[in-house]
Order: sequence, then C-alpha cells, then structure tokens
Amino acid sequence: MTWHDVALAGLATLLPLVLYRNILLTEAAIESLDAIQLQYPRYRILRDALLDGRFPAAWQSLLYAGGPFHANPENPTLYPPALLAAGLLEPVRAVNVLSIGHLAFAALGMYLLVLRLCAIAGIARTTASAGAFVGAVMFSLNGYTRTEHLHLVTYGAAHGWLAWILLAGTSLLYGERPRRAAGALGLALGLQVTTGGLYVFAYTALALVIWFATLGLLGDAPRRRRALWPGALAVAIAGGIAIAKGLPFAEWVEITNRADAIPRDELRGTTLGGYGQFFDWDRARKTVSNFTGRFITLLPAFTALFVLRSGPVRVLWLLFAVGAGAAMGGPVWEFLYDWVPPFDQVRVARRAWTLANLALAALGGIGVAWVLARSSRLRTSGFVSIAGLVLGVSAVPLLNDTWRIQEEIDNPQAIEELVARYPNWQRVAEQVGLRSRAYWLDDPKINGKNEQFITSHLRLETPAGYLGDAWPRALERHLWRAPDDPLPRKIRERRLGILSTAALVTGKKPSGRSLVPPNVDGADFEINPHLRPRAFVPSAVVLVAGDSEAEATYRLLDDPAWPLDRATLLDIAEIEELPSEVWSAVDVVWWIQDAPVPDLPDGVPVTRDAERVLELVRAASEADEASADRLKFDRTRVETVVLEAEPRPRGRFIVASETWWAHPGWLAEGGALGLPILRADGIASALWWPAATERIELSYRPASVVRGLLVGALALLAGLLSMLLPERHAKATGLEPGPS
Repeated sequence: MTWHDVALAGLATLLPLVLYRNILLTEAAIESLDAIQLQYPRYRILRDALLDGRFPAAWQSLLYAGGPFHANPENPTLYPPALLAAGLLEPVRAVNVLSIGHLAFAALGMYLLVLRLCAIAGIARTTASAGAFVGAVMFSLNGYTRTEHLHLVTYGAAHGWLAWILLAGTSLLYGERPRRAAGALGLALGLQVTTGGLYVFAYTALALVIWFATLGLLGDAPRRRRALWPGALAVAIAGGIAIAKGLPFAEWVEITNRADAIPRDELRGTTLGGYGQFFDWDRARKTVSNFTGRFITLLPAFTALFVLRSGPVRVLWLLFAVGAGAAMGGPVWEFLYDWVPPFDQVRVARRAWTLANLALAALGGIGVAWVLARSSRLRTSGFVSIAGLVLGVSAVPLLNDTWRIQEEIDNPQAIEELVARYPNWQRVAEQVGLRSRAYWLDDPKINGKNEQFITSHLRLETPAGYLGDAWPRALERHLWRAPDDPLPRKIRERRLGILSTAALVTGKKPSGRSLVPPNVDGADFEINPHLRPRAFVPSAVVLVAGDSEAEATYRLLDDPAWPLDRATLLDIAEIEELPSEVWSAVDVVWWIQDAPVPDLPDGVPVTRDAERVLELVRAASEADEASADRLKFDRTRVETVVLEAEPRPRGRFIVASETWWAHPGWLAEGGALGLPILRADGIASALWWPAATERIELSYRPASVVRGLLVGALALLAGLLSMLLPERHAKATGLEPGPS
C-alpha cells in the first residue's frame, strides 16, 4: 500500500471516532435507543458473568425469571470484542465503545473492499484510493449504518463485518492465495455469527451465495474451482464456529415462541413503506432519503454504471436490486420468505436494505474512482487524494442532517441522570433486594424494555424483559396469555406470586412529567399479596395427569379459593411410572384425560372434578400444621442453586419459583429415585426431596454448550491454520480490463 492508501484509510477509520467522541469517551447513553433499553442488560449480564469467572455465560437470572443466555443467538457470549469490552468496562461504556468502534471497523473494511474491486476493474490505484475513502465515509456514516450500530449495537457489529466478508470472498476468487482467503472468510463469517446480529447473518449468506454463484460458478474455470474447493473450506470453518452457538440454540428454541416461522401477516407492514397494512410510497421515499443522506449516496453509485464491464460491479447492482426489492416487500420478499430459510425468521422486511446499503457504498466508491480517473492530471498527482478527501468530508453534514435523533447523539445523557428517572425501582431494590422478583404490573407485554434497563442496572430479577425475539412460550402463557386477551390484573398478581414476584410497580407516570421513552417509572409500588417464597414444601400436592398446556391447572390456580401459598399442582406425563415412594406425598390425582384411570396405590383419591380437587386440597392444607415449610434458597452462583431444609422422616415434593423444568440442562444432585425436574403450577419447578435429605444442589450444565464449544474451537483452529500456514503462490485469476 502507498502512503496515500495508508493516510486515507486512517482518516476513514478515524472519522467516526472523532465525530462521536462525545459518546466514545463518556459514560453517557441515548435513552430513546435500544442501545440502553435492550443492549445494556446484555452487557450487564455478560460483565457479571465474566467477573464471576463464568465463560460462556450459560444462564442468566435477571430477566424472564431466568433463562439460557448463551443459547440465545442474539447474545454476544463468544464475540471477542464484546467479551473484552464487557470484561474491562461498565456496560454503558462497553456499548458505546463497541458501537463507535465497529463504525470505524466498517469504514476500514469498505475502504479495502473498494480498493480491491477497483483493482479488478483496472482503475488506477491513485484514484482508487480517493474513491475508497468516499465509499468508506458513505458506508460508515449514512443513516442506515449508524442506526445499526448506535441503536442495535450487536446488529451493528455484524453489519461492520459485511465489507470484510465480501473482501475475503473477492480475494478467494481473484487473489493469489485462495486458501488463506478461505481461512479469512471462514473466520470472518464465524465471528459475525458470534456478534449476535441475528438477521444480518441471513443477508450475509444471501450476498455470498449471489457473489460466488455469479462470479465463481458462472465464471471461468479457475474461479469455478476456487468457488468449490476453497469456498467449501470457508463454509466448513464458518459452520464449525457457528455450531458453538447453534447447538445450544437448537436445544432451546423448541420451547420458545420462535420454534415456528413468524406469521406472514406480522411481517407485511414492516417494509420501507411503513408499518401499516397498505404500502406508503411517500414514506418509503422518506425512509430511503434518511438512509442515503437525502439520496447523496445514490449519485456516485450511478457513475459506477460506466464500469459495468467489471463482473463485481454488475453483481453489486444485483445485490442492490435484491436488497431494495426485498425491503419494499412484494414478490422479492415473498420469494425469500417462502423459499429461502431462514428469512421466515427475519422480523422486519425493510432490513433487507442491508444488501442495498452495502452495494451502494461500494458502487459509490468505484464510481468516484472512475470519475477521477477521467483526468490524466489527477491520475499522476497527489491532488487526487485531496479531491477524495474533500468529496468524502463534504458528504458528512448531509449524512448527519437526515437522522431523526442527531440532537440526542450530540447530547447523550449521563447514566446517573438516566437512573434518577426510576426512583420507585430504586425503592424496590432497597426493600426487595435479591430475595424475590419485581415487575411493572401495568405492562401486559413480555418485551418490557423500559423495565429491564433499570432492573438489570439494579440487579433486580424480573419475569419480564427482552433479550431478543425469542422467549419461552410457557412464560408468555403464564403471565400475559394472548395479546388480544390479556390477563386481568388480579389474575396476573396471583400468577406473579407463583414466580415469587414481590414488588409490583404500578400506576402511570405522574402528570406533568416528561419522560422519553414513556412509562419508565410507576407512580407507586406495592407488595404482591399472593407472594410465594422462592422455595417451599407444599401442604397439599395434586398430580395433574397430562395437562401439557397447563389449561386445567390455571382453572384452579386462578380461582381465588385456591390456596396458592400452600398447595401445588404437578404436571405428570406418565403417572404409571412414578415410584411407589412418591405416592406417600400425593394428596389427590386430578384425572383430566379421556383414557380410563389406571390402578393407583390404595388411599390415593382420584377425581375428574375440579371442585372435588379443591375440597381435598383445603382439607389436606388444614390438617398439615407444618404446611408450606420454607427452605433455604441460596443462589451461590447464577448457574448453581442450593436448597437446604430440616430432614423429615418421609419424602416430599418441594416447589421452587424457577423455570428450570422448561430448560434442558438443569440437574439436581442429592435427590433420589431418578425423577426429573417437574413442572409445578404451570411455570414453577418441583423436585422430589427424599426422606432424611438436608441439601439438594441444582446446576445448569447443558451438554450442548460443551459440545458446541469443542467443535467451534476446532473450526477456529482450522481457520487460523488455513491463514497462517505457508501456501504455494497460486496464479491470480485475472484482473478485468477497466476503463482507465
């Protein structure tokens, strides 16, 4: 590289760091963005795990009443920059450093990509450097890219890898060291998967398929061979790294709301034309204008039409057409949704602009380089660097001017000022602490983003939250029911009691108080009258045979006459397989199946009538003076819980306000009879406590995490060896004749 290349590459990389130094160098946040409401909790959990010596963070306890953390592909539990930032910095600063740092990273990647594509097209290196600078500025500072980075953070990190991935793919097809390029491509793809930018993976894969199919498989013989052999090596390396996240996700996703495709009707209104039922062309125009700096990035891209002799330029226009077409909705998006997995899992159709955004910046850089190359004087002098610098810097005000939250970007809010907006939650933290959970009762949705920032900051546990678009379906049914038929408040209080939710922040914001976003704090809070302890021994146990959807269970639990704090209903799939010792702790079997009642031990009543169940439970609770014995619940670490109690002469069940039963990987040690963790009361967990037992330890150790990490480590090693081992120089597959 010449000194012109190094200087312009350095300036392109530094420009985002300089423009956003007020965010980069301070612990300030943009309150209206997901960076604080959604991403902060991720880095709070990740930092706590790293400081506790847990890698990867397999389980988190702060949100969703606990749940897998590493299994969620949107959590950056394996992404090296995220781990480094979370380990060294407080969450807000870690979010800021990653956001702005990846903007700079994206700029450098686009700069190098444009240089390589200009070389393939035969454009002179001096003008190519100037064009690369313009392309880097347009890519890193346009409205769409900045939204990805400053708003979504993890998606921005994935977005920042796009140009690098295309650069590695181009080097594989055209360069002198295809095996090294394959290793770099595999590592780049694998690292992108670990960022947590879930939907970006789908568009990256689509871009590479188009790139390799058109330039490789449909190209000349050398490029066809490269697309097949080194290309397969890159895919294998990337796939192996992705398995480290993929195996835990595959184990977990079946119990979540994302086990099936997102309904088509939910996605129709997420195009560039707005969120409504009908497409709005005026809104689409305004959105594209915001993404492109009032269309400023389109002008240099169109000059690349004069370089259509170059194969990569033609494919970039194809990427733009596919991305823009899918973002508009219509036939392109319909085809991807119907026939190209995993596009039926991409929540927002307009995010297909990812492809258009990548293509526009690269085309713009190539177009500027071609225009500058028209002048023989510029091609032979240093003025070309100045021309590129002036063009790139001149575009910055236009790019900045079109973003709706630029004022907030220029004046971020200090974290202590933001926390001060949650006085009632701080009162909750002081009174409840870690003994039980807290909840914003007025929010009937599972994605309580406003709540989860302050609860995770204060390290309060809550059954709400939003760590991505996947959550346990059982938890949703338990706390919210259907969105069009939410639970009444009194029933929600009872069900929250099952999850040991003590503090209920209630009431809308005080009048006259301006809050952005709204409803960050309630007018008051109260203690849940239906609170259960974290773990207890029920006075009455009901076995419910085959209530897989907990429908029958909730008929009793939601009844005010049901003794919520003293009795429990256990869902048993195969009642005939229960050991004989267990029956001494059972008070009644509620048989709701159509099949005949099987033979049960003498003295165990069986009924199909809910009212009879209620009568027997009341009688058992009143007769048991030691009912609802509390146990010592000690979360020694996030992934380990110890239960202790005075031993009894006979075994009994214990109930914990945890969702362990729903997540593969939780194991109980110290119990007997080989019983699994059972579902209790629709969402809680029950364990068998043998006679004379004083202590049971539960730990979260899913085998999928260990297996995934092993495969991922081997793939990472393969990628590094592919890059580092000496390679016989292969002949470059040729530069295309260019216009200059």
